[in-house]
Amino acid sequence: MATDGKSYLGICYADNHLFYAVHLPEQGNDIQRIGSIDFNFDIDAALSTGAPSEVEVLKKSIQDLKAEFSAGSIQMLYPAEHECWTVVPRAVYEDSSERETHIGILMHGSERSNIEISWHQLANTDNKLLLLRDTTVTPGLSALSNELGNIQFSSDFEIAQEWQVHTKNKSAFLMVHCQNHIITVTSSIMGNLRGCTWFEYEDPEDLPYLWNLYAAHTPWMNGIHDKIFVFGLYAKSAAEQLTTYWSHHGDLVFPDSLSATHVQAEEETYGFPLESAYPAIILSLQHEVL
Repeated sequence: MATDGKSYLGICYADNHLFYAVHLPEQGNDIQRIGSIDFNFDIDAALSTGAPSEVEVLKKSIQDLKAEFSAGSIQMLYPAEHECWTVVPRAVYEDSSERETHIGILMHGSERSNIEISWHQLANTDNKLLLLRDTTVTPGLSALSNELGNIQFSSDFEIAQEWQVHTKNKSAFLMVHCQNHIITVTSSIMGNLRGCTWFEYEDPEDLPYLWNLYAAHTPWMNGIHDKIFVFGLYAKSAAEQLTTYWSHHGDLVFPDSLSATHVQAEEETYGFPLESAYPAIILSLQHEVL
């Protein structure tokens, strides 16, 4: 949490674009700045390999943003493809030996000391969501964490939880984050996380097949929702392939305007798709509840 008089800085990225949003907590839903920084390299590749020169450029850019906006707290979206999400029944999460066995199977080959673990409540109270990260897989993110002391990381499914706090909405909704070669899907109902998953794809034309494949194992993907929020740099192109699968399950919403995002800002038009910066906007608003 930021100290008094300090702003909150939210960050996400896609391809070579770093998206950011700055929020002063005393300004309600007013966003101080929404912006994008473009680099000449793929950000995820740089963070995954820990390429020193590229990570240094990213660190410097974030430090400059921190200084420019007097950011007391930085919240960055963690790449879902470098996480493990799994639903664990009560019999496992309440038994320490069962928990460790489960983690060992899921993270086979990873040193236990390198594994970050967090648990998240689900609508079905007989289960919990287990989040696992092997910090050695993303040396660039570890470097940012070590050198930017006040940076924290949020998982993709937490955007849904933070949006609920932002809007005070407890309806049933689906959130679909569309990036290059990866889709994350999160369902919430009555203010509680129902489920989340992510899958990779090579060609957008494969998305209908993959959606059906994953929905066969996670039926909530095709459940009835009041709204389906579709965001990310590839939101519009992914929707072209998947709209027919969503049309009967809720109203489709692209957070591609300030009003759709439920915020205000001095600038009303942007030189990039606003839905690409949606995670950064939500992260900048909700630090006080993280």
